[in-house]
Amino acid sequence: MEVGEGDKPLSSFGQPGQNVANATELEALSSLGGPDHDVYQIRFSQSPLAVGYREPTRLKITPSQQRILGEAADFLRTKQPKAGVAVTGLVVRLFREGKLGKGEVVIQGVDDDTGNARRFRVELDESDYKSAVRAHGTGLEVTATGDLDIRGTRRSLRRLTSFSVLPGLEDD
Repeated sequence: MEVGEGDKPLSSFGQPGQNVANATELEALSSLGGPDHDVYQIRFSQSPLAVGYREPTRLKITPSQQRILGEAADFLRTKQPKAGVAVTGLVVRLFREGKLGKGEVVIQGVDDDTGNARRFRVELDESDYKSAVRAHGTGLEVTATGDLDIRGTRRSLRRLTSFSVLPGLEDD
């Protein structure tokens, strides 16, 4: 309701909370009115197995609300960039056009946002690229911090704020 009235942005569907819908539920609710988005009513009631009692809720869903629900489902399925994500791991791929200049590396490691091990593409200036080549050749880990951009299965760190090679045991 609040999104449709302009009181809240569409991104409010992505806010964490206890009673939030997921993209699949929102898409289903947006489709119940059919291709013409006909007005429909739906009743939600509590399971008899649940503890306590809640009155059933009846909702009348208008065409504009159905469109908003569909847009919210799309929003939730689109990965939004996250700022200030740090990735630590090994450089597993190096690429640049010539002998000098910026280049792209792939870091296989863990990001501090999810804790999952993945591969991240990072574009580096010449100085940092040389450091990445050294780290790759010696098996040292690197750390990079920037904005995490996800497009399909491709993860990239953009707008880097830091890049460094972590010292190894032999450097102590």
